Amino acid sequence: SLVVEGRLNAEGTEENPIHFTSNSSTLKPGGWLGMILQGEEASASKISYLEIEYASTGITFRDTTPTLTHVNVSHSRYAGMYLDEGAHLLMSQVTLSENHIGLQVEAEASLEMTDSEIFHNEHGFYLYEGSLSETNLHVHRSRIYENRSLNIYVGYFLVDPDAPFNLDFRENWWGTQDTSLVDLSIIDFNDP
Repeated sequence: SLVVEGRLNAEGTEENPIHFTSNSSTLKPGGWLGMILQGEEASASKISYLEIEYASTGITFRDTTPTLTHVNVSHSRYAGMYLDEGAHLLMSQVTLSENHIGLQVEAEASLEMTDSEIFHNEHGFYLYEGSLSETNLHVHRSRIYENRSLNIYVGYFLVDPDAPFNLDFRENWWGTQDTSLVDLSIIDFNDP
């Protein structure tokens, strides 16, 4: 694994992206642990045109606030991206595909995501572990579709009905305009 507790400058280009993958001769999900960005100093990291493949978890963010653009994470055994407590991310043009979970969010994390694509994972977004108090997710102008089980899962046991949290998934493409099909791909604490 690559653990970053300082500043990471991983700035590829469209023609020459930076590529992290397993060094195994047989590529399979979980071939390496993945990347972990943690701590306040990692917030100054610059990450763009980065591809991560075949990790256990592609990128874990913990107590950090980096900005990501043009990042592609695929074939992770567990999550493409994992936002742990204290992670506050800005990301655009991110693609999460062929992972078990596209993006997993813990309590008290926040995300501003635009112009991204989450597809062909078992679950697109997976929210659990602790209270959603102080959790803010804003996902706009993105494509969240054809995740095999669910596009969004929010565990009912997480939610204190009096706790402040904000899950804003407006202006996204869900693979269909049929709202009844979109509703079937989202499970939250209000579902029976």
